Amino acid sequence: MLKYKVEIVFIILAMLVIIVVVALGPEPLNQIRDEQEVATNEVLLLKRIGSVTLSEGENNGASIAISGRYAFITTDTWPTKVVAVDISNPRNPTRIGSVTLAEGEDNGLSIAISGRYAFITTDTEPARVVAIDISNPRNLTRVGAVTLAEGERLGRSIAISDQHAYIITDTSPVIVIAVDITNPSNLTRVGAVTLAEGENNGVSVAISGQYAYITTWTEPAKVVAIDISNPKNPTRVGAVTLIEGENSGFSVAISGQYAYITTFTEPAKVVAIDISNPSNPTRIGAVTLVGEYYGTSIAISGGYAYVRTLTSPVVAIDISNPSNPTRVGPITLVEGEGLGLSIAISGRYAYVITFTKPAKVIVVELITPKN
Repeated sequence: MLKYKVEIVFIILAMLVIIVVVALGPEPLNQIRDEQEVATNEVLLLKRIGSVTLSEGENNGASIAISGRYAFITTDTWPTKVVAVDISNPRNPTRIGSVTLAEGEDNGLSIAISGRYAFITTDTEPARVVAIDISNPRNLTRVGAVTLAEGERLGRSIAISDQHAYIITDTSPVIVIAVDITNPSNLTRVGAVTLAEGENNGVSVAISGQYAYITTWTEPAKVVAIDISNPKNPTRVGAVTLIEGENSGFSVAISGQYAYITTFTEPAKVVAIDISNPSNPTRIGAVTLVGEYYGTSIAISGGYAYVRTLTSPVVAIDISNPSNPTRVGPITLVEGEGLGLSIAISGRYAYVITFTKPAKVIVVELITPKN
């Protein structure tokens, strides 16, 4: 399923590029530089300050996670590669190491980090979870893996809570699987729950306390709450269906008692969900990103959500009032940096990866009154 979604992304991007070239011509793109700044209502400044292009064959950046001074990127390749980038100098990020996973560990669409280990899900049948020792970023090492059960295929997203990883599947309906990661060299599947009819094609998962929240690639999108207090018996406790037009929930991030979902729509939307009562999550507000197409990732820092779309690598949303989230501005990068699926934030910097050959990591400084 995800393979076809990615193909859709490429088709859409090609159409957008044609539209931009016809409307604007090449000159505006050529004038963009690393030090480009975008002022947004005198509230927020987004500033592109650096980038690094990965090595040949490190194609199609699918997911990014940060630990300390390093960013770790997965590739949507056969097999997956995990690449380490030193981000201690955000103006000059540097590729320093990588590891290629084993045969059959393909299309690593999501990565999560716990301590000295990174855990990757594969978009395979069945899905796998692979553990990588990242204690020496210059010499990443694959230390273990677990193949999930029959039918638990197409691992789309992974999140970690305590000593367990939770994986969601791109199936109908979605399956949520718990994996014990206490011993990374011997990962163990310990439990699972199948969601309700119509809760299909899981795309993203985020965890807050004892609950995991899953978005679905449905029309409209759904957000489903899972009680993970007992990893051997995760339990579906509630769900909310978004309103008409809020389709294909591609990414979810949590801040306090609110979850924020991006939609893979034209234009993209960001929808706020009150999750204070997981048995009754409630849609409370949304913002339509006029001119921005297809939200692929969302990350939160301070009072802002930062959204990756296919038209702008970073769009900032003021979420200080969740019932009325407000767009405060995007940044447009250089030609070829538009297509991407993931964003991560560390301190005052956002790191976005491109779904290109090879992939690129771009650094955007986030300058706000709050930091």
